[in-house]
Amino acid sequence: MFEISAIAVTISGELIVLAAITAAAIGDLWLLPYPAPLDTRLPMSQARDTLWRILGLGVILLAVAVALELLLRTANMSELPLRRAYTEIGTVLFRTHYGRMWLWRAAAVAGLMIVWLIQWRSGDRRRLFPVMAMTAVIVIVISLSASGHAGDDGMISAANVADSLHILGALAWGGGILAFALVILPALTRGGESP
Repeated sequence: MFEISAIAVTISGELIVLAAITAAAIGDLWLLPYPAPLDTRLPMSQARDTLWRILGLGVILLAVAVALELLLRTANMSELPLRRAYTEIGTVLFRTHYGRMWLWRAAAVAGLMIVWLIQWRSGDRRRLFPVMAMTAVIVIVISLSASGHAGDDGMISAANVADSLHILGALAWGGGILAFALVILPALTRGGESP
């Protein structure tokens, strides 16, 4: 019973982090002007840097949540105590539908982390990362949905597509509002710039 409650909390945390990542990506892609201002003291440049930090922190938190969920699901599926469940992770990953969906999610998170690190270190703030972030969010949401009841008839079933679109819509709507209200609007009011 503990594992099921912990899984629900972990997935809820994962969705909150996905909303933050979506907020940062939407803010950078659609709400901030391109090309980016060269002067880093300008409010819009500072807003873009804040969104980039949110993306980076979100990727780290997402990696932790995804790994924790795998351990909790393994404990639940194998009916082993949490402290011994790690011995069955290979079986869950390579012999279950959930494991295959988890591998898709892990690949999306790993790719996102690599691209974020490369672009952050180079100082290059092009649109590549926000586009990749939205692509990764789509892969993660589809794999999350497909690993639950919506995916019972397959990854491309009507139920899974509808569930995935519903989750993506909520993340995009909520994420856009959060990015605008918490990062971009304050930058606009400080600097008097128009987006």
